[in-house]
Amino acid sequence: FGRMEALRRTLEGSHHQWHVFNQLLDTIITATKCGHGYIGEVVVKDGKRFMSVLALTNVSWSPESNALVVPKDLLSEVKDGKPGLLTYAIWREKPFICADIGKHPMRGGQPPGHPPIKSLLSMPFYYGRKLVGVLSLGNREVGFCNENIKQIQETLDFLGFMVILSKDVQL
Repeated sequence: FGRMEALRRTLEGSHHQWHVFNQLLDTIITATKCGHGYIGEVVVKDGKRFMSVLALTNVSWSPESNALVVPKDLLSEVKDGKPGLLTYAIWREKPFICADIGKHPMRGGQPPGHPPIKSLLSMPFYYGRKLVGVLSLGNREVGFCNENIKQIQETLDFLGFMVILSKDVQL
């Protein structure tokens, strides 16, 4: 109970959930020894599922690209037919490991100069039984395996709680 109150005060004291979720993402990336990642929230609009970016590693390489790092209403649709890699774990509602993104049929393009993304671990997370988000991590030196999913499960549960808590606090 004390931890929940401390988290609530942290969220209430924050000017924007972007800051809080990026601190969480930085901690996860450091702990997992990954190169980058993002945290996305599942949003439903007009009966369609979207992913809204809550946190994103800053891999900017110019002032113009840095302006893209803090998204404004960035939504990526979760399509039934052919989802992209950003939303694939949400569409499947299961973790997804890709050892070589360059060879995956659902890979998308990257802006010119973007650091290469080699490997990806993308995991949906829940609050109770409700799908609320996705955590994706990339470029871990030794790659990803199913053991990584087990190791990070507690973190996924925490992220589910944080997404719901951030809505309660209404940042």
